[in-house]
Parts: sequence; structure tokens; C-alpha cells
Amino acid sequence: MYKGQGAKLQRALAACFLDYNTAAGYTEYSPPNMVNAESAFATGQLPVKEGQMYYMPADEFYMIPTAAVQDTNV
Repeated sequence: MYKGQGAKLQRALAACFLDYNTAAGYTEYSPPNMVNAESAFATGQLPVKEGQMYYMPADEFYMIPTAAVQDTNV
């Protein structure tokens, strides 16, 4: 956990690297932290890990267990 100057340095470094690489042609991605059941089934997370994943019944979304879910579904 960073706070104060350390947090500002962390944010500045991330912004600097993103700006530099975006200028060089890199495409920035910001994957979601929640996915629908179809996306979770496509990566084998459901039904195997259903009891281990947080589920938002009002929106019918699951919190991602790993980054593989979004990466595979892209």
C-alpha cells in the first residue's frame, strides 16, 4: 500500500509509461473486474469455481477470479 509521495510517484510512473508507449503505438486496455456467466463458462471458471466466486445477483455478474477470464474473452 502506497500513500502520500509514494502513491503520487506510483501514479506518475504509470502515467509516464502509458503515455510513452501509447505514443509508440501501444493500445491501452482496461479490462472489467466483473464478467457475465457466459464469459466465465467460456474460460472454465463456471461451474467448477462457482462457489468460490463473488456473484452480484442484481446485475448477474461475477467478480473475476483471475485475469485469464478477460484475456481469453477478448
